[in-house]
Amino acid sequence: MNWKKVRTISIIIMSSILLSACGIPYINVTRGSGVVITQTRDVSGFDSVQVDGAGQIIIFQGEEESLEIQAEDNIIDRLTSEVQRNTLVLGYRDSFWRNSIIPTKKIVYTLTIDDLSEITINGAADLEIDSLETGILALTINGAGQVTIDQLFAESLNVKIAGTTDMTIAGQVSQQLVSIEGAGNYKAGDLQTSTTSIEIDGLGSATVWASESLDISINSGGNLRYYGSPNVTQDINGFGDIDNLGEK
Repeated sequence: MNWKKVRTISIIIMSSILLSACGIPYINVTRGSGVVITQTRDVSGFDSVQVDGAGQIIIFQGEEESLEIQAEDNIIDRLTSEVQRNTLVLGYRDSFWRNSIIPTKKIVYTLTIDDLSEITINGAADLEIDSLETGILALTINGAGQVTIDQLFAESLNVKIAGTTDMTIAGQVSQQLVSIEGAGNYKAGDLQTSTTSIEIDGLGSATVWASESLDISINSGGNLRYYGSPNVTQDINGFGDIDNLGEK
């Protein structure tokens, strides 16, 4: 037998033995069946939502809280929807090392909420909100996805984007604080604000609308466009670009 082949086989065998000895678990992979079903779940007592993993989240504001999940029939029971300390956590029930899920159809969460103060997305999920009225809203997006809020009315908005998320928001808030790390795109030219503070680290871009004050910090190659005639303070490190688009 060829000694090079013998050596390769020996390495594979020894690696398998070592991995087993170290207690590294076998990964069970489940591929979606392609058959989509709908499941309704009882949820209540939360004002914050956290999404871990991939999928599409559609949120409506109403008096009665509810959750509807559309997913493949061999996957849907492995999706969690638990309330933990006023936060509804949506995502995969098992860890990656125990069971890995590969959907072939998009997972869709349709959620009705009474009030909402915080949304956190970890992964590649899309978010859609038709209309939302609240006091303070915090949006934290870690990963890649599409976020759209057609009408937002709030006193304060705090946005944190890390990754390549494309976010579009319209409506009216008194003040907003925006942080972009990476190559995210924040499109809020139709979101009327009195005061806006924005920090861009990386190659992110943003469009905002401020009437009174605008505080800008850009590190590296980000760019900002803004509507209105606010008092502007700026700190640019790198080759960032700022453009005034005039009045709305």
